Amino acid sequence: TATATAALEVGAMAYARGLLDHHWSNIVRSDGMIRYRAEEVAQQARMLTILALYESYSGDAPLLLAHFGKAKAIADWLLARRNASLQYAPTDPRYGIPPGTDEGDDFKVQYVHQTPESHWYSSAAEAYRAFAEIGRVWVRIGSAAARDDVAAHGAVLLKTAPLLYRD
Repeated sequence: TATATAALEVGAMAYARGLLDHHWSNIVRSDGMIRYRAEEVAQQARMLTILALYESYSGDAPLLLAHFGKAKAIADWLLARRNASLQYAPTDPRYGIPPGTDEGDDFKVQYVHQTPESHWYSSAAEAYRAFAEIGRVWVRIGSAAARDDVAAHGAVLLKTAPLLYRD
């Protein structure tokens, strides 16, 4: 995430494109999970934001459309995590915050259930920004490419973003 963001911010678009294409082609699995020991909820959301930023800086909609299935799988996973947090009362601090850790290196504690599942504000903040940014991009490029599935997914994310922010 840091290298891709840096490439974008210094205008190294060819490098950014290569990084993103490699990441989405080789690191993200078809189910949206990554090839690492554990998921990092905030980082998964951040990669959606970076994808949206890349398209807004470069106009390279074909790259995004090529990886739509995997990006949608990540967003759907984030939506499911958020929905899982709605089991708590609205007065509970965990309400609306996608559960899961923010660090893949502590997977053993989290995934063998030695501690209660974490709820990090950074996960909600990153998911909010990702849904707002990639949602707008999906609606725009989905409409332009006559891809109703892409535009519809973007609309779902745009509808959910303010709910994440509110919660």
